[in-house]
Amino acid sequence: TFQWLRRNESGWQVLDAATLPSHVAIVTAGHDTTLWISNVTVAASGTEFAVRTFDPGFHEVRVTLTVTPPEVIFVDASAPPGGDGTGWSTAYRDLAVALAQVTECRRVLWLAAGTYRPTDGTDRAVFFALPSSVEIYGGFDGTETDLGQRFPELNRTVLDGDIGVPGVADDNSVFVAHWNQPRPSSVLDG
Repeated sequence: TFQWLRRNESGWQVLDAATLPSHVAIVTAGHDTTLWISNVTVAASGTEFAVRTFDPGFHEVRVTLTVTPPEVIFVDASAPPGGDGTGWSTAYRDLAVALAQVTECRRVLWLAAGTYRPTDGTDRAVFFALPSSVEIYGGFDGTETDLGQRFPELNRTVLDGDIGVPGVADDNSVFVAHWNQPRPSSVLDG
């Protein structure tokens, strides 16, 4: 038998079906138990949990949740080719390549001012496929170290479907971007 607990202001609280928040689940099968927590924010860092077992004997393991913010992927339309997206000096040039690198832990994209097109060719069916967990922020000049330093009104970031003859609508992308099942935390800003 397993028992999960969470420390709050008044001590340890037993977690059960009646007290579990909607983003928390306990899965127990045989001699294994797992506490699943989704949509975790950095604010949850430091939360203490314990799991107790009573058969055979009493055992308790305590853990402290550590949440780190997701890594930023840097994108700059004027960057030289071959970047790895780990900083402004090594930014990806191609937004589609950067989007292909998105993972749960690396899902925030900072886009420097510029124009980003889904293709260098003329295939009108090509679009930016936005992963469900991605957070995309534009409006950077390419020197910022904090999201609050960007200035979108001055540093225009444009996702543009004008892939053919400039100004001719008949040869543009059918869709510029598509978000398949965005999450409440998904962002396209700036």
